[in-house]
Amino acid sequence: GDACQVCANTRNAPNTGVKKDPRWWTEAGRFLHTLAPGALFTADDLVDLIGLPDGSPNQVGACVRAWAAGDHINAHGYTESKRPSNHGRVVRVWRKA
Repeated sequence: GDACQVCANTRNAPNTGVKKDPRWWTEAGRFLHTLAPGALFTADDLVDLIGLPDGSPNQVGACVRAWAAGDHINAHGYTESKRPSNHGRVVRVWRKA
C-alpha cells in the first residue's frame, strides 16, 4: 500500500529505461514481506515463485537492487543458479534484514 516502505522504494527503483510490470512489482513486494527476518533467498527463488515480469526480465535485478538500496536485504554470499536458462551461473544470495 501507500505506507509500505518496500513498495515506495521499489516504485522509485533506478530502472528508467524499462517499462515496469506493476502487477509483478506488487507480487515481488508481497514475496519480500512473507519472508521472515534473516531468511535467505536468491532472485531465482523470487522468479520461481512469481514468474518473470512482463516486458524486460531486467526488472528482477532492478527490484532486488532497490530492496538492497533500501536496506531491506543484505548480501549473504553466492550460489549457483538452479534455473536451467542460467546454465549454472553464480547468483547472489540475499538475507532479509
